[in-house]
Amino acid sequence: MIFSLKFFFLLEDELKMAFSDNNLKYCNAVCYSEWGNILAACNHIFKNKLYFVLTIILTLANFNLINLYDSNTFECKTILNGHSGLVKKIKWLQDDTMLASNCSQGVFNCWNIWQGTRVVEHAYKQLKYNACAYDTEFDWCVCCTTDSKVIKY
Repeated sequence: MIFSLKFFFLLEDELKMAFSDNNLKYCNAVCYSEWGNILAACNHIFKNKLYFVLTIILTLANFNLINLYDSNTFECKTILNGHSGLVKKIKWLQDDTMLASNCSQGVFNCWNIWQGTRVVEHAYKQLKYNACAYDTEFDWCVCCTTDSKVIKY
């Protein structure tokens, strides 16, 4: 079985595949924008018995990318690179102009998707984040950590 990102048309009584990207394997986070015109998808490798071998492969490969697809033409518009670990969660902000993401290494990033640049980067190596939220109006973020604490930066 080959895993990849697939787009489907929802028909009355069936699913019809519209597009398949075989370069993007093992997606663990997928999120449509508020208006539905952009899809953000992240790479991930499944953990199995060969986890030690896979971690070596992960350090050599870029499985920490966020690909942004146009949902009308199915082409990859932008690739956001900057996480040190596997991207766990992504969330759209501010009328589809910004994207928030956090990874397994405890790094929280906010991206301007039209420029493809990182607007906010916050890393605190002693804590890992379960979820993060960013407010552009007040320029602060709130993070929920793995030890059940809420931290405001």
